Amino acid sequence: MRFALASFLFAALSLPSRAEPPGPTNQVLQLFNGRNLDGFYTWLVDTKREDPRYVFSVTNGMIRISGDGLGYLATKKEYRNYRLLVEFKWGKTNSPWGDRIGKARDSGIFLHAVGPDGNSHDGKGAFMAAIECNLFQGATGDLLLLRGDAADGSLIAPRLTAEVAGERDADGWFTWKMGGQRQTVERWGRLNWFDKYPQWRDELDFRGPRDLEKPRGEWNRIECVCDDDRIRVILNGAVVNEALDVSPSGGKVLLQCEGSEIFFRKVELNALDRAQPAATRELRARLTDGELFIPPGFKAGLEGIDLMLHLHGAPKGVEENFNRAGLPGVLVNVTLPGLSSVYAERFRDTNVFFRVLRETATEIEERGLATQPRFRSVTVTSFSAGFGGVRELLKHPAAFERIDAIVVADSIYAGYAGDPSGRKVNPDNMEGFLRFGRAAAEGRKRMILSHSQQRPDGYASTTETADYLISQLGGARKTVAENWPGEMKLLSRWHRGRLEIYGFAGETAADHMAHLRQLANLLTRLRPMP
Repeated sequence: MRFALASFLFAALSLPSRAEPPGPTNQVLQLFNGRNLDGFYTWLVDTKREDPRYVFSVTNGMIRISGDGLGYLATKKEYRNYRLLVEFKWGKTNSPWGDRIGKARDSGIFLHAVGPDGNSHDGKGAFMAAIECNLFQGATGDLLLLRGDAADGSLIAPRLTAEVAGERDADGWFTWKMGGQRQTVERWGRLNWFDKYPQWRDELDFRGPRDLEKPRGEWNRIECVCDDDRIRVILNGAVVNEALDVSPSGGKVLLQCEGSEIFFRKVELNALDRAQPAATRELRARLTDGELFIPPGFKAGLEGIDLMLHLHGAPKGVEENFNRAGLPGVLVNVTLPGLSSVYAERFRDTNVFFRVLRETATEIEERGLATQPRFRSVTVTSFSAGFGGVRELLKHPAAFERIDAIVVADSIYAGYAGDPSGRKVNPDNMEGFLRFGRAAAEGRKRMILSHSQQRPDGYASTTETADYLISQLGGARKTVAENWPGEMKLLSRWHRGRLEIYGFAGETAADHMAHLRQLANLLTRLRPMP
């Protein structure tokens, strides 16, 4: 009875377009049962479906692939719309197969493999046409396209589209960057994982300075989430790569042999839950660098999720303003003890910013609020000392490009150039803000700035830094007298394109704090301008 039920739940048809999900969302399909290779078959380029060298075996509850050949261990059935979870570690030996002597340890997980066995152009028939999730020292998480030939001789040409960084690697391939420009790769090629070392070398046990893969002998956990025509790769808990519009979008799963000994102790599939529920109550989660707030009623949109990252301010007050503004999306609040230097130090490393994005996406997905969540927009807001972190973020090209909008509430300060008595704003301190402001003025970004009339001793005030931006971009403030919520009195405004500057009355600490307590006044202006 159990066999018949399993056959019914996990049956897969021969055509990749008709490959089926692995089963109900609450059921796990163990592709590897821990005892033998039932459900798989083997292929080697020199001996086809025979394995006289015992390249593929089970030992101590693990799949062992010796590396003594080029080929794969393939599922007998085809699948689509699943989360594949694999745990692997490298063995000790490399072989001459695949030219691996003295080279980086190499294997892979082939997704959506289609066509006859051994149809790949790569390896001269060693593999199948597929999209490969690389298992390769220093490059684990790369996505590769392997083309091949169908049974009738026609070309099988895999394809993917991805958001990528502006610069290509030394070989001319793209690197995944969340929120980057979309590029399509067809027939053959590679999409690097987001933090792959630019000086990667094909050397034994190579490790880049920011590699997430663990050293040889330690277990790694890699997940491939295949959702219709999308693939997301998660390595040791971090999202490292993502492809859209992939083709094919279903097929067999292969564990590759390419000259390196490798062990697998877990290979399992989970069907995806396609529902996108709304949050029924407010949710919070601690991140490495802050706290995530998901408001009640949040629901992931078809175009993605709006994220607001706020620097400096009591979480409860910021959350209240976020709710009051009625903005869609989620909020991450980062509040650190100290002045602007602590924010500058924290965000000097651009990895912190992208870690916030990755961990936020993971929390949303793990709570069942989205499948493969991605961000439609990222807004960075700050109050008072938080500007130190914003200034550092704007120095990093990747962060600058990913940030869509900035809201600074009485929060841009700067040093003076030369004699402080001359009160000349130091342009070096304003470079990132000016670049972002110019992009907003030209309609490419969005920036909203407010300031009070406070005059600190020894450094430029928020009024002076606002004046500096206006002087560099041209034009003059418009004098007004308006009452805003929270007893705030607007004295002046200036705007160009999608850049807005608001000058308020008040020289006291309470006047300064009003910019945080009434942050919603600025957030509501994030809605599209006419």
